[in-house]
Amino acid sequence: MLFGWPDLYGFGNYCIMGNGSSQTNPVGINDFYRADQGWIPIVDVTKDTNAVYSAKKNGAGYRYTNPKKAQESFFWSNVQSSGRFSTISGDGLLLLHFDKSIGTNDPPNPLSLAVVQADGKKDLDQTMWPEPGSDAKDFFQGGGVSEFSAAKFQTAKWNDGSASELHIYEVAAISEDMQFKVGNGPIVADPNGGAGGTSGAGTSGAGTGGTNGGAAPTAGTNAAGSAGTSPATGGGSGLAGGTSAGTTAGGASGATSVSGGGSTAAGSLNAAAPPQAEDGSCACRLPGLAKMDRSPSRGRLASLLLTALAFALVRRRRRLRG
Repeated sequence: MLFGWPDLYGFGNYCIMGNGSSQTNPVGINDFYRADQGWIPIVDVTKDTNAVYSAKKNGAGYRYTNPKKAQESFFWSNVQSSGRFSTISGDGLLLLHFDKSIGTNDPPNPLSLAVVQADGKKDLDQTMWPEPGSDAKDFFQGGGVSEFSAAKFQTAKWNDGSASELHIYEVAAISEDMQFKVGNGPIVADPNGGAGGTSGAGTSGAGTGGTNGGAAPTAGTNAAGSAGTSPATGGGSGLAGGTSAGTTAGGASGATSVSGGGSTAAGSLNAAAPPQAEDGSCACRLPGLAKMDRSPSRGRLASLLLTALAFALVRRRRRLRG
């Protein structure tokens, strides 16, 4: 198995490890496998998260892990029918259900990695080679199905039948940058995490924090300033200005820090740390991947290798289907 990835029978055209879709322009690797290798980042959300996010094409994938079973999760990302995926039908947020304990895809049995179709159907995972292998109705997007919840989907459960409590809603229209909301309560976090206050250090050193969060304050031009007197409440905080380092506790969403009087600040959402397996690796890893070197150079080499092997994999699958 390439990188330890099993063949994705019942997955349709959404990965070269599945149907493959085309012998002349085979699709790439699905985003869950890409995230597994560290090629794209993962944003973890929990049942306590109430936030707005912006999913970008080839950007981060979003993971919601079963709190009682770290090997099981929902994963979604923005997939567009362009480039390596120009042969698929549809665009939008593609939602997947992963359960490492199953280990493989063997339809019609429960799958290790399955597409959660936005139309509520289970056409793909009922057969090894689903036809058609992709459909515009498989995607969540503002012009079609824009919400995923237990109230609307039987597939919103964990594999043991218990409620997942995952609620994705107000998914935006199809684009390469699609906003969506997650949670079961009022939104308390900015799409990009808390940012610093809008009014930073003055020229005399001291400054005040903004009132609603926003752009990070810039440093003062004189000596190190004092901390802002009115910390921001919209996920940010008042910062110490000046040319010396200034650090302050974050607001509602996380800590913010600036060094050397810099003008940028990073906030954080209420995302849980990735679940850990018994060997200390990320529990999302597929069999055989936990100890693999995922350095950037290895990642680039792996990407080139995948491209070189794509046509061979497609030909192999065509022979199997014949």
